[in-house]
Amino acid sequence: MELIEAGERDNPIVAQIITLDQAAEVFGVCKRTVEHMIDRGELPVIEIGLRGRRVWLDDVIDYLKRRTKRETPATA
Repeated sequence: MELIEAGERDNPIVAQIITLDQAAEVFGVCKRTVEHMIDRGELPVIEIGLRGRRVWLDDVIDYLKRRTKRETPATA
């Protein structure tokens, strides 16, 4: 899956809804871990029908950005 930069949901290129399996692939975890993230309120979910759940791709990317620790060069 090709990742794109997060942006506005009204942008048709970015406004992509993905399955929990696809989100798990992006995160590099199993689907159950994504379900736990949703249950803890860490990742917004879209309920589809009685059992279907999806997430916005830009929410997944935003989550990754928030959780990634970026090292800054040490000043000497």
